[in-house]
Amino acid sequence: MRVDLHQLSKSYGRTLVLSNVSASLPPATLTAVLGINGAGKTTLLRTLSGLSSPDSGEIHFDGEPLSHGRLDLRRRVLFLPDNPPVFPGTDILENVAAHLHLWQADQPGVESKVASWLDDLGLTNQAGQSCASLSRGQRWKASLLALLAVDPDLWLLDEPFASGMDTRGLSVFRREASAATARGRTVLYTTQIPELAASFADAVALVGHHSIQILDPDRDFARDPHRLESLILAAGTP
Repeated sequence: MRVDLHQLSKSYGRTLVLSNVSASLPPATLTAVLGINGAGKTTLLRTLSGLSSPDSGEIHFDGEPLSHGRLDLRRRVLFLPDNPPVFPGTDILENVAAHLHLWQADQPGVESKVASWLDDLGLTNQAGQSCASLSRGQRWKASLLALLAVDPDLWLLDEPFASGMDTRGLSVFRREASAATARGRTVLYTTQIPELAASFADAVALVGHHSIQILDPDRDFARDPHRLESLILAAGTP
């Protein structure tokens, strides 16, 4: 999916977060979104997901403007926020089924894939357990499982490496995110850790000064986390 921002502005009360931002997010790539606290990383993901509307400007998916009523476009995206929601009263498998139904993504063979991911995530024994009883890390893995099953064109994940997921969950995320971009999906995740972005990203979206810079890790900071850290701090300095 090609994602284009056109003169996008967003504020909360008197706090300006994004101002007249125009940028194109690289399609079929793994993009790490970085910036200081309050720079607008989560705001960017919420706006891309359609959960939050811009004050002005537009977001285009493959040339089509995103709006609240464009359910066809919104079904091409799935957003996992810092505390991912689950469908009330569901267990892990029911939550996956509800996502597949809502996103109209129930495809032949998905059941065997879900069974394999359950095992990889270490959730097989909890498959019938209420999502409300899960730990934070388990809940994140349950939500990641739903995202994997839906497999939207645009994956949006807020701080997956600070989610409480264990090594198994993080390993599955790394593996599946890389595989997703290889088959044409676009994946964005936020992080506060330059070392992660330097080693696990095809592109970096640096948020700061109410704007967004798209960086090439090889060209712009040679995958050096210290150089990336300097760029983040410079973008966050008034």
